[in-house]
Amino acid sequence: MTCENSAELIQEIAREFPGFRLISKRESPFSLALDRVLKLLTFGAQRAYLTHYHTVIGKTLYTPDTWASTGEVERMIVLRHERIHLRQRQRYGLPLMTFLYLVPFFSARTRLRPRATRVGGVSRNLASDSGAPGRRARALAAPA
Repeated sequence: MTCENSAELIQEIAREFPGFRLISKRESPFSLALDRVLKLLTFGAQRAYLTHYHTVIGKTLYTPDTWASTGEVERMIVLRHERIHLRQRQRYGLPLMTFLYLVPFFSARTRLRPRATRVGGVSRNLASDSGAPGRRARALAAPA
């Protein structure tokens, strides 16, 4: 199914992954605790967890402060990207997915990272779940 907006895509993801939900990191005690742990482990270097990173854990997408002001195209990009992580967890299982994602070896993370297209200096899985560039992705990537 081709979704025209992020609300439709969220519904589609929820059909594929029953129980899928979005939660603001600021409203999640778990995310607030994880933010503190990351700051401690990185000696304060990781200060952007709550404000810039989208995080899927289980069937929940934890959104940063910027989600409310994020444009529709960027929301679609993020949701499609995060759906790939949901599918990886489904394929590999939670223990293996967690291990592969947290192992500090570059090659393990590279194998899990979906194919992406660079737009505006940011690597994003733009168009579809297959990684093939779509109409909106090509429009974003086109020179001005």
